[in-house]
Amino acid sequence: MTEKELIKEIKKYWKQNGWYVIRNQQNIGSHKGLADFTILKDGIVIFVEVKGEKGRQSPAQKLFQMDIEGNGGKYCLCKSVDDFEHYIKIIYTDMMS
Repeated sequence: MTEKELIKEIKKYWKQNGWYVIRNQQNIGSHKGLADFTILKDGIVIFVEVKGEKGRQSPAQKLFQMDIEGNGGKYCLCKSVDDFEHYIKIIYTDMMS
């Protein structure tokens, strides 16, 4: 699946499941490596980077992920809707324990 196809699919999934979605645009002055999306639901904020089958994070994206997670934030690298579903199950499981 291409990144464009996955973005369309995952945005549909988020909408159907009540996530508030912000599409982050990389522009002059933006934080280098900024994730593609910031999504929110039930007080949970997740930065999401979407990659197609062959896509890889840039060094700036890896550094952004480390900075977010190092400061207690949530970051998900998604190559499929299944990746996101697995990630969110882990988050909710951790919240319940």
